[in-house]
Amino acid sequence: MSIVVGQISKSRQDEVIKELDHVSVVSRDYIVLVILSCVIATFGLILNSGAIIIGAMLIAPLMSPIIAFSLALVLGDLAKVGRSLATLLLGVVLAGALSAGLGHMVGSGHWNFLAEMPAEILSRTQPTLFDLVVALAGGAAAAYALARPELSATLPGVAIATALMPPVCVAGIGFSLGRSSVTGGAILLFAANFVAISFASSMVFIAMGFGSRVVSRRQIGIHQAVLLSGLLLLGVTIPLLVFMARIVSDTQQNNLIRTTLIDDLSKVGDSSLVSFDSRWQADHVDITATVRSSGGLTYDKAQEIQRDVAARLRKTVALNLLVIPLTRLTPVAPPTVTAVHVTVVATKVPASPTPLPTPTVLPTAVRTVTPTPTAVPTPLPTSTPIAYEAIGGTDQEGANVRRLPGMTAIVAALPDGTIVQLTGERSDANGFTWVQVVLPDGRVGWIASDFLVPYRDYIAP
Repeated sequence: MSIVVGQISKSRQDEVIKELDHVSVVSRDYIVLVILSCVIATFGLILNSGAIIIGAMLIAPLMSPIIAFSLALVLGDLAKVGRSLATLLLGVVLAGALSAGLGHMVGSGHWNFLAEMPAEILSRTQPTLFDLVVALAGGAAAAYALARPELSATLPGVAIATALMPPVCVAGIGFSLGRSSVTGGAILLFAANFVAISFASSMVFIAMGFGSRVVSRRQIGIHQAVLLSGLLLLGVTIPLLVFMARIVSDTQQNNLIRTTLIDDLSKVGDSSLVSFDSRWQADHVDITATVRSSGGLTYDKAQEIQRDVAARLRKTVALNLLVIPLTRLTPVAPPTVTAVHVTVVATKVPASPTPLPTPTVLPTAVRTVTPTPTAVPTPLPTSTPIAYEAIGGTDQEGANVRRLPGMTAIVAALPDGTIVQLTGERSDANGFTWVQVVLPDGRVGWIASDFLVPYRDYIAP
């Protein structure tokens, strides 16, 4: 490894040791940075904002005592080891207590911003070996960049990669809410980061030649330091393996549930899976699935799906299907406009000085969903009257056709004189009587009855 990283001069080693000695003690700057970083990280987690959390990582007050601890191990100076650990412990306790207080403030009472845990919090409660690998690389990069002054610009990136403050804040939030699983997972993630960074940075410091320096009253040697770091690394690797195995098992089982639901629903006409949630109990699995269906999904079919999922999981299953009604409006072929002729039956009326004008036959556009165009227009039966009215009485401003009675969504804006067909549906809303109409282009909407006049009475300006 020394061939890869290369050794540095004695003078540069002295500068690194002096710099880390300075940051390994408790100072006002350290306390201020811990508080500010904790506040930023905590609210970033609560607001589920990755950008805010990255801002807290860049401050990175907890990285310095960890790197100082690693160098003290390599140098064999237990006094510096204890001092670095004390500084780190103070920062962790302070950040954990502050985040717990903030979490209690926003997660209880009428505020309760944490009724549902944000994804940024949950993602830090189930650490895996991948997190350990990232921390190992981050620790090695931190030690290497610190020893090489020309690479100091890379340290902010290392701080983001290692992410020490967010797990501490997650642990504090979990403690304030009484969520032991959240607190335990976050503490394990922080412990894994700490041990991995310490181990990797110690190896880099040894490769750079720090282990050859003579420290007065050396209490431990290089081999003991490596052994201690290795044991700590092994100690956190075992629970991470358990967590990872559990995550892999859950992923496989969820994929099996998803595949089964999709396969079974594909056999039911126009039914599809939207999403599902599974909760594993001691003796069964609760599965709640949201499904879109056009009506072919029955109770018997739901029981059949439940039996199929239980057979594949080899466990008792309690299945709840939340069915969203589905209506398809996509035509098989482009719509064909068919002219519908209105037959007007003449009736006797009392004699009057002025004869009634002959009604005008008004074509109405009707959309047909049959793929074969209708060649011969079909007249409506004379026993089914069709009423028409025109937009009017608006002082030539026209009127808006709404999607629903009284709603703001507009289907179309029609000028005065536009003839519409009445469907016979009426509704009262917002102080108006609304009438359902069919527009000339075949669309359906609602218009206030005040803006309609009999089309024979409408006189164009």
